[in-house]
Amino acid sequence: ESYVFTAVNEDKVLNLTSSLCNYIPAAYTQTCKDMVMEYGRTALSAIEAKLNPQLVCTAMGQCDKASLTAALTGLPKETTCAPCKQTMTELKQQTEEMFRWWQ
Repeated sequence: ESYVFTAVNEDKVLNLTSSLCNYIPAAYTQTCKDMVMEYGRTALSAIEAKLNPQLVCTAMGQCDKASLTAALTGLPKETTCAPCKQTMTELKQQTEEMFRWWQ
């Protein structure tokens, strides 16, 4: 959890979100950017307070009951580490592709 919600990552999310404001009518672009900068960190804090590994894992469709039980009961890393690393690698690739698309 602490890996996701770092100042660097929050800045990246806010900057990306702010850049989306360029796609709305010009009359509202600056207002949109101001709102992102004014309320973005508050929104991210609210999201962080609500997120937990089980919720994220389930939302991503990565946790069947056995996997979730394994993660929550502290099975050895040998049992859970490889699938987790694979999922994180795939997410990293997808995120990088998304950022390249927006640039």
